[in-house]
Amino acid sequence: MLSNDGCSGIAVLNPGAPQEVQFDEHKLLIIYGEHLKSFEEILVQREVLRDDQMKFVTEAEHVHSSSDNYARQFEELKMRLGMDCYM
Repeated sequence: MLSNDGCSGIAVLNPGAPQEVQFDEHKLLIIYGEHLKSFEEILVQREVLRDDQMKFVTEAEHVHSSSDNYARQFEELKMRLGMDCYM
């Protein structure tokens, strides 16, 4: 659902350190904070490599789409994880 829905994203915050990981509605993985070397190492180990030539849909005019089915799946995900939703 997260990788196919054009309106859903998720963010995980670390209350013990200034770190945040976001997988946004554009399917971009964004990591904020200090001491990010371990995140970089995990991505390289899994062959998620940086490509400075890559173009992103956020750079062009685009629309987002979703469905009632994805909305239900997202609600179920939140319930299973015990999460709150902030917009």
